[in-house]
Amino acid sequence: VINGQDKLRIGEQDVVVIMGAGPIGCMQVSLAKAKGAKKIILADIDEKKLKLAKVTPADLFVLHKGEKLKETIMKE
Repeated sequence: VINGQDKLRIGEQDVVVIMGAGPIGCMQVSLAKAKGAKKIILADIDEKKLKLAKVTPADLFVLHKGEKLKETIMKE
């Protein structure tokens, strides 16, 4: 998780989209928030995982089963 975000160089004005609300996705959310990301969107196809992930500091949780994910993200 740390290596991936170091390569991305997430900063204060970034909007971050994380695909997958499992343990690694949740760690990505927390680290992106700690690095000052402006907005964090967490997306998953599993409603149960998204509900469990609501303890993370993500700004938006998107269930993208049947949704057009790109459109939802671009609206934000």
